Amino acid sequence: IKESIEILSMGQREKESPKPLGQMLLEAGLITEEELTQAVRHHIETGEKIGQVLIRMNAVASADIGRFLEEKLSIAYVNLKYHLLSEDLARILTEEFIRAHRVVPLSLANDSLELAMVDPVDRDTIQTVEEMSGLRVRPKFMLENEFEEFLERNHMRLT
Repeated sequence: IKESIEILSMGQREKESPKPLGQMLLEAGLITEEELTQAVRHHIETGEKIGQVLIRMNAVASADIGRFLEEKLSIAYVNLKYHLLSEDLARILTEEFIRAHRVVPLSLANDSLELAMVDPVDRDTIQTVEEMSGLRVRPKFMLENEFEEFLERNHMRLT
């Protein structure tokens, strides 16, 4: 396991970068060493993100990773499992933009837009949405697999 963690941490100084997600999940008791080792091998072979590998392996639930990252990132996590895109929100951003930037408009309030993002610290995307919509963006964090499931469920609403 130590070797797996070192591979993921290679080239990073501990003080400058947080621990790898897999190591944090292991330390929190959410996954086992065996699950982490298997996920790291798959990550190295495919480049797929560790969190997504662990979810696909059923080693940890998507919502558990979301809540865990919410605490670590200090950015609110939103689970899109039951979210349906309203017609009003579907008009704010095009389907192409939503897919390309991996964002989902969640709600409108006054002059702000709550926006779920796979990468909630992407300042360029936030600025672009603000310019396109004329609204102030309040980013929330969503997981990649939940975004993909959202797209499948809401395909007809996006077109």
